Order: sequence, then C-alpha cells, then structure tokens
Amino acid sequence: MTVTYWKNKKTVLYAVGFLDSSIFPQSQAIGTGYAKRGYNVFITETQFFLTYIYPK
Repeated sequence: MTVTYWKNKKTVLYAVGFLDSSIFPQSQAIGTGYAKRGYNVFITETQFFLTYIYPK
C-alpha cells in the first residue's frame, strides 16, 4: 500500500462512546459500511482514555 493510495480516499475516524467498544458488531458494521463505500476507516477504542484519572 502506498501513500498516494491513502491520499486519494476520504477518511472516517469513528471514536466509539463510553459504553461502546470497537469489537461490538454495531461498530464493526459502521466501519464495514464506510469501507465498502471506499473510505479509509479508523475505529478508536476510548475506554482507557475516558476512565483514566488525570494527572497521575
């Protein structure tokens, strides 16, 4: 995969919510739907970020 391949496509960043997970079927369905339409898809896992106490 080359850099130009990624530049020619739109990108979707899907940040799942507090009670969601990136492995749930709903999240995977959203990612698959966009990927089939030709988008680059990034699904992030935010559970650790949202439950971490800052600063430590």
